[in-house]
Amino acid sequence: MDGNPLGAPLNLPSLTRRSQIAATLRDAIFGGQLAPGTPLIETKLAQHFGVSRGPLREAIRELSEEGLLLNKPYVGTYVVEVSEKTLTEAYELRRVLERHAFEAIWDQRDAGFKRELRLRHGRLLDAVDSGDMAAEIGEGMNFHRFPYEFSRNALLLEMWEFLSQKIRLGFTLYQKSVDEPKSARNAHNKYVKCALGDDLDAMRAEIDVHIEAGLKSVLGYLQKRR
Repeated sequence: MDGNPLGAPLNLPSLTRRSQIAATLRDAIFGGQLAPGTPLIETKLAQHFGVSRGPLREAIRELSEEGLLLNKPYVGTYVVEVSEKTLTEAYELRRVLERHAFEAIWDQRDAGFKRELRLRHGRLLDAVDSGDMAAEIGEGMNFHRFPYEFSRNALLLEMWEFLSQKIRLGFTLYQKSVDEPKSARNAHNKYVKCALGDDLDAMRAEIDVHIEAGLKSVLGYLQKRR
């Protein structure tokens, strides 16, 4: 926690302390300010947020349940490490889910679907151009979430939400491995074209290519860190 990566100390209203602490920590993890393996020191965090240990521990428990924090008995709480095995499994499950989502919605795609997909794609590109990594990750997740939303399959969306935490950590690493915004732009242009097209097999193939490329970049970055 040296260097205070969370910014200036906060004074939070009592009714929102737990949720705001959790949101701030979550954004710091996904934005890369709290890297995998970073220890969370309760005394420093309590001072930073201006709260007692109670709401802080509730927020930490919430993020632990989401799989973002790991408590090591007699050692402390850390931002979860992202292993090659975990990311490979997460991306492979995402491949299955995303294929299923598009198969489920393929014949239901209408003008509203196409308009919303283009809108989310535009927001993603704007975030890429802004250079704001946290915004780019957020808009990337929002973009890829849409087919699950559109399916109106509550269980499918719930599975995506569960999986998305690991994927989002992968996105954080992926953004660190990208040399130019152009790479992120090109990664989605063909994806959108296929998603708006008439060839379901082409969409399935593009999902495979898109996910394989993302996983390759993330694993490449992890290997460089060794």
